[in-house]
Amino acid sequence: MEVLDLRENDIDGELVSELGLLNNLFILDMSYNDLSGTLPSELGLILPLEYFRMDENNFSGTIPSELGQCKNLIAITFRDNTSLIGTVPSELCDNEHHIFLVLSGTGVLCICCPLCESNDTFCNT
Repeated sequence: MEVLDLRENDIDGELVSELGLLNNLFILDMSYNDLSGTLPSELGLILPLEYFRMDENNFSGTIPSELGQCKNLIAITFRDNTSLIGTVPSELCDNEHHIFLVLSGTGVLCICCPLCESNDTFCNT
């Protein structure tokens, strides 16, 4: 499976760590559901991942640093997950190419680059 697009499906509960076993996944989109809990560190095992969209859910905690292992990431969006906190992990900032981050409506700050002065901007690390 290369694409898992489950946006707008009224899914609730937590993301399971077994998502990390989908090692051929390029796109993971679970936006506009009612998912909650923390983001599992096993997401960093999806090495080919390019697009990671989790907008408008109820995730809490921090962005796992293990996502920095996904060196093909192009875009990560967490818009309107108000209980996400902390800073963008330095492992994501050190990626070989720019990552488009959407952090508006979260408590996550990006300090990777001068463009990321607040969490209400589109961050291009």
